[in-house]
Amino acid sequence: MGEGIAGESVNARRSTLTVLHRPRVSLEDAPAFFLVERSPQLTFFGGYHSFPGGAVDEVDARLPTVSTANLVDDERTLRAAALRELFEETGVLLVTDILPAVASRGLPALREQLLKRDSNGEEFFHFLTQQQLSLDLDRLVPLTRLITPKFSPKRYDATYYLVECDEDPQIIDGELVGGRWLDPASALAAWSRGEIRIAAPIVTILRVLAWRRWDQALEELSDFLAPFEGSGRLVPLAPGYDVVPLRTPPLPSSLPTTTFLIGDDEFVVVDPGPKAENEQAHLLTAIDRRMAAGGRPLAVVLTHHHADHVGALDAVVNKLRVPLWAHPLTGELLERDLDRELLHGDIIDLGRSPDGRDGWNLRVLFTPGHAVGHVALYDAHYRRVVAGDLVSTTTSMYVGSPGGNLQDYMQSLEQLLALDLESLYPSHGVPSHNPQELLRATLLHRQERLEQVAGELDSEPQDVESVAQAVYTAAPKALRPLTVRTTRANLQHLAVLGRAREVETDRYVLIESPSAG
Repeated sequence: MGEGIAGESVNARRSTLTVLHRPRVSLEDAPAFFLVERSPQLTFFGGYHSFPGGAVDEVDARLPTVSTANLVDDERTLRAAALRELFEETGVLLVTDILPAVASRGLPALREQLLKRDSNGEEFFHFLTQQQLSLDLDRLVPLTRLITPKFSPKRYDATYYLVECDEDPQIIDGELVGGRWLDPASALAAWSRGEIRIAAPIVTILRVLAWRRWDQALEELSDFLAPFEGSGRLVPLAPGYDVVPLRTPPLPSSLPTTTFLIGDDEFVVVDPGPKAENEQAHLLTAIDRRMAAGGRPLAVVLTHHHADHVGALDAVVNKLRVPLWAHPLTGELLERDLDRELLHGDIIDLGRSPDGRDGWNLRVLFTPGHAVGHVALYDAHYRRVVAGDLVSTTTSMYVGSPGGNLQDYMQSLEQLLALDLESLYPSHGVPSHNPQELLRATLLHRQERLEQVAGELDSEPQDVESVAQAVYTAAPKALRPLTVRTTRANLQHLAVLGRAREVETDRYVLIESPSAG
């Protein structure tokens, strides 16, 4: 089955998910699938719907199992983990033997014990061995394998299995708060209307199941390339927001730049970043898939001019034959004629929203600081903002001089902080669903760095490079040009605040505060 199960080892935790489905009626109609609802209190995908599953534990390799297939140890462990997690989360226990009545009465207590956060599955092992039961691995049909993209700090190498089930799963309140049977089309419709949240990889699978005949869907899913990178897939973060995080040198592969496809019937491509041919091929394939699903590209929109945001600009514009929209300063820096200049307050009309409302749009916010022509895109309907490089959930964003301005940057952060936001989508890193906290933390970090730079000044002139070396003591030598520029931006801001003075080029002195009284 292609790379659905086998594949190269990656720095991601192995996990399994079980796709429970009702008995199939025909090839044309997809059956109902069971989705569990995760508690809103969880930090990872809290409040989202997913398939039952979880991480592989050490005990899974020792669980008693039976299979008529010639399974390798790794596959046997994965299937055992899937059946353990299935029982923990739904109460569905798939064993080869008939469960004794006395043992059946003990299952609720066993599940309660397994669901405790400090459980490692040993209770399940002892239960099976004491009752002389074996997990029926043949009930699992491999479906696909997906590895979390590299833009996420928490990554899973997830194997998905199909299980036909006519039982009614039972949910115990805790990490899960509910579950429901839904056919793929109904699940996606509820997701589009904003009635439920569904984890991105689950949306990816449901889309294939909803848009293909059963046999065609299974074949397509089995042929999925497990790693996201190079797969040509999109990440459906939310209705109307598909993203493609791609490697954009000179940034490391662990810090990809995200291209956004925002819209429903019509969509804009925001920041086509990759320069490498293979990464551009991924992006173009992903856009093709979005178009095949009924979307029409409206324009390419740039948040700013930096190389990691425009590497595929020509490739995308030429292929899609769409206009280019950006702030006029971005157009000047790229030496490109713009088809539309985006100014503060301008509206990008997206038509009807995924939940069926007319007048859906993005409002342009002029947010300089990281770059002189930087803009963010505010979606008032969904209370989201595409923040570009103003802030990141993964790293501290670069603000250096020349090119950047710390005073403008902090004012831009304050501008976003004043919005009523539910979600913030950065160009580097996963979305934040607590944007106010992220923005405040970013402002605090900048203020602390500013004080650190000020602490290196005195009445004798200090040159920018010396201050940079004193502040960024752990920075590699290769990053010294960047640390010098960020230090210069801090010193220039201190001068604006009246706390420092540039006595000659790149040499600053501290201005003592007047004594009180």
